[in-house]
Order: sequence, then C-alpha cells, then structure tokens
Amino acid sequence: MGALPLPQINTLKISSLIRISSTALVLASSTLRCSSLLYSYLRFGQTPFNIGLLLPIITPLIILIIAFEDSKEVIFKHSSRNFIEQKRHCMEEQKPIYHEKQRLQFCLLHALNNLMQEKDSFRRAELDAIAEKLLAEDPFKRQWTPLSLIFKPHHNVFTGNYDINVLIAALESRRKTVVWHDRRNEASSINLAEESLMGLMLNVPVRRYAGLWNSRHWVSLRSINRVWYNLDSDLSEPMPFENEEEIIQFLNNAIYQGGEILIILHEKLSVC
Repeated sequence: MGALPLPQINTLKISSLIRISSTALVLASSTLRCSSLLYSYLRFGQTPFNIGLLLPIITPLIILIIAFEDSKEVIFKHSSRNFIEQKRHCMEEQKPIYHEKQRLQFCLLHALNNLMQEKDSFRRAELDAIAEKLLAEDPFKRQWTPLSLIFKPHHNVFTGNYDINVLIAALESRRKTVVWHDRRNEASSINLAEESLMGLMLNVPVRRYAGLWNSRHWVSLRSINRVWYNLDSDLSEPMPFENEEEIIQFLNNAIYQGGEILIILHEKLSVC
C-alpha cells in the first residue's frame, strides 16, 4: 500500500506568506526599539515609561494575527482539499479484493466471480442456462431417466457442480480465451508476466466429510495490483503469494495431485 502524499501549498497564495513575513519584520523591529527604551528606563531612569511605548508592538502584532488567520484559512483550506482528493484517489487505486466463499457445489460460480473481481458478474441462472444450451446442442445425448431431472451432464440442478464446458462457454461470453496447460510440463512454463494473461483457473481433486466424499473443486488465481492471490472460495480470505516461485510451487503441487490448470486470456482468440 502506497503512502499518502503530503498536502501541498498553492504557490498562487505565496503573497499571503510574504505579507505575514513583512508584518513579522515590522513587529520584530518595534519590539527591539521598545525593549531598548524600557531597558533605559529601568536601568537609568532616563526615559519616562508609559503605555504608549507598547503601541509599536501591539499594532503590528494585531496586524500579524489578522494576516496570519486570513492566510491560514486560504492556504490550509486548499491544502486540505488537495489532501482529501489525493486520499480518495489512493483509496480508489487500492480497491478491496472481491472474494466469494463456498456454498454447496457452486465453486465454479464463486471462482468465476472471484476471477472477474465483481459480484454477480455471473449468476446461477446464467450458468444453468449455459449448461442447458450445451445439453441441447450435444449430438450424443444420454438416454433420459428420472434422475436426469437432477443429475444433468454439465451440472447438478440443486447443488451446481458445473463442468469445464460451462466454464469455457461462460468465459467466452465475456470475450475471454481458455487455454489448457499441458500437465506434462511444469508450471514454470506458464508466463505469469504475459500482458494478455487475466488469471488461472484450477480444477483440483478434494475430499470432504472426513474423506467420505470425493469430488473436484474450482479455484481461481489472479494478479491484483501486481500481487498474485489465491482466491479459493474455501479460504476465509484471499491468500497473497509472496513471489513467483511460491506460485509455481503451488501450481506444481496441484498438478502432482491430479489437478488441471486453465490459462485465462483477456482477448478471445479469432479462428481463421
């Protein structure tokens, strides 16, 4: 997080500072003169002392106070305005990281919204519609059974559990390209500094309910403000990676455990 810049004084108001400085010089000169007269009176009794001796000090002092208050209001009001604007700008740049948490088997929905860094970028109804469309266009449809009302090829009606086909179609609808990473290669072959790279999606095996339930889980990774984050919906909060080596190690572990890595690019590739 960057430090907030200090308020800056408007150079157009420098005349106010000059006026204060001039008045301060007059006050200092008058103070020296009156101090000399007072010293003579107290030391030698040569000069009669009266309240009039204080006028050369009091008058410039009053002028100095008025000038300072006037200039202070102008200068610091401008400085405060600059400071507030700069602080607002910094807060906009440091927008909080969006992170959805796991609910049922809607991990793909959460992973997509975490990847897009936007609430409701994708909704359950949209993913369901994509799954139904894929089923309607499938030339090799399975034979219908009563269970087909719930357990469909690309998702589960009640719990979600969307598959890779829904992921690809959903991201392509946002003009993104999904590229499979060849799991025969280590993660170091992925160029994390690629300009068109939006993020990574992982599909990893998981065991739940004390190992009684085996399934697969979607996880999104993305670089935000030049820091890579693990946006896994099973985590309580986004987990930042310290460096690229830690990311590579994390990805390699996912590959070794049977996971798949999908590279998400910003622009949809055109087919010639």
